Amino acid sequence: MIKSNCIYIKNKNDFSSQTAFVELSKFNIALIFGENTFLKSAEFLSIKNNLPSDLKIIGCSTSGHFLNNKLYDNGCVISFLNIDSDAYKLFYYKINALNSFEVGKEIAQNALIKNNLKHLFILSEGLDVNGSKLTEGLKYILPDNVTVSGGLAGDMDNFDETNVCNENGDFEKNTICVLALYNEINIGNGCDGGWSPFGIERIVTKSLNNIVYEIDNQPALDLYKTFLGEKSKELPSSALLFPLSMRISGNTAPIVRTILNINENEKSLTFAGDIPQNASVRLMKTNFDFVINAAENASKHAIINNQNNPDFTIAISCVGRKLILKQLVEEELDAAIENINNHSSFFGFYSYGEISPNKNSICELHNQSFSVTTFKKL
Repeated sequence: MIKSNCIYIKNKNDFSSQTAFVELSKFNIALIFGENTFLKSAEFLSIKNNLPSDLKIIGCSTSGHFLNNKLYDNGCVISFLNIDSDAYKLFYYKINALNSFEVGKEIAQNALIKNNLKHLFILSEGLDVNGSKLTEGLKYILPDNVTVSGGLAGDMDNFDETNVCNENGDFEKNTICVLALYNEINIGNGCDGGWSPFGIERIVTKSLNNIVYEIDNQPALDLYKTFLGEKSKELPSSALLFPLSMRISGNTAPIVRTILNINENEKSLTFAGDIPQNASVRLMKTNFDFVINAAENASKHAIINNQNNPDFTIAISCVGRKLILKQLVEEELDAAIENINNHSSFFGFYSYGEISPNKNSICELHNQSFSVTTFKKL
């Protein structure tokens, strides 16, 4: 069994009271999801300095983080884990939108140096990254039997700056951290969205990687603003309510893509992953029931894959879902938890993108989805 102990804290006093009866020396990893300014604050630095010196830290900034069915927008959630020393390795890299493919390859190559690699859990910079290039780099090297999950760091709905833990335990931009798992560990994955396309299908007529300049030979930003109407004044955050469904060819399954940024001068849209020229795109929408049901479906699939009650569970949901659900957001968490063993730790965060196997068990960047990864030592 992988031991875990999860806490939510918002200041140093919380940390002291929550860990008073926890033997931190029995754990070797601290997985931290937290609000951006808190993770960069003197308060958090003081907390971090009270952790055992040999405790390894991974984590990222979020657009909200949760423990069980409780969502928090401040402070942080910390999960202390005890994983056999020969069953994991940690990696830290610098990443940006231009080197995402090469970093993906390097992660895979380094993780495979040790035999019997089972899974990579990845937390990445959320804005200056090309998520689809990252997953392509991973797939280029990894064998089919190695699964990958994780997500892109968040910054509420500000789209200003995201931070990920580096090898020194500090949170900074343009960073990616990886937990590689080996040997006798069982991983379950599930991912679902609940979004439906509407309107006519349009063709991307000019794009470069994850930047779209023209759709149907019209400036992409101008056309998208006509879809949003009054909500165009709230871009880029309002784009989370209307992502795009993309098909690269007539035979491929649609992929959801969310806008990360806009360029008023170029009239362009920057997405979390690539949208190739000549791809077909449609607007998407959803409702409360579809979003909540998707979280339940993702959780069910992860449990089926795992075949046993997990030791702990990490869920990552898109910030766009949080904006849709508003005060009902904890119903999404309730729906996912319903399928999980009551004795299993359940925690996670709201992200700018989700990394999870698709229905064909191939690692892929998702947007506007709810992804679940279950972990159990065999």
